[in-house]
Amino acid sequence: MKKETIRIWYEFYKIAKNSSDAKIVAAIQSSSAHYASWGAVRNAKFDDWWKVHANLFKEQTVRQVDKNTNIDFDNNLVLEIPLNESIRELSSKIQKILSIVHKKKPNSPKSRKIITGKYQVTTNSEPKLSILKDVLNVYRDVYLKNSQLQGMDLLEKVYQYYLNRPRNKRIPNAINHFNSKSTKEKQRVTRNLRRWMQWAKQIELNVAKGEFPGKY
Repeated sequence: MKKETIRIWYEFYKIAKNSSDAKIVAAIQSSSAHYASWGAVRNAKFDDWWKVHANLFKEQTVRQVDKNTNIDFDNNLVLEIPLNESIRELSSKIQKILSIVHKKKPNSPKSRKIITGKYQVTTNSEPKLSILKDVLNVYRDVYLKNSQLQGMDLLEKVYQYYLNRPRNKRIPNAINHFNSKSTKEKQRVTRNLRRWMQWAKQIELNVAKGEFPGKY
């Protein structure tokens, strides 16, 4: 899992933790055990948090386990391997077992889960990560501070946000009417901005429930 993906997940989780919306608060309470390993995030910067918690997102791999190891039996196969046999004999037997298991439980392309250490990310072909970053930034830094604004008024606030940034002042094409006077063009970008905020609200709720990004 890319670090930037986890950063977006983390930022949406911080938003959810600070939300006063009853539905979000209830979801956060229900997922408290799921996020227990994340520790306190309300006032923590991601890079500082990441130094301590990066191990939570390491990819799963073959490992030696003991009776105290926490095992996800839905996504892992546990074998008892006698050490008094040769590696060649053991490899042959393991391959046969894996072949049988994979036939019974194939890697379905319909699966919506990417397996990581303890946490899983739901896959989505679109929008791309770069779009999710813009959705997060606009939602967190503009919309939540100006939720009373709509349409072109909100769009103007968004433009001010991008143009006032110290770096990367690029306004995303999806919400940039490029100073066009066309009514249709302005309707297009305000519609896209409204859709982005709908996505953000749903992602916030999904994250509060323990899933990122989830269906939105």
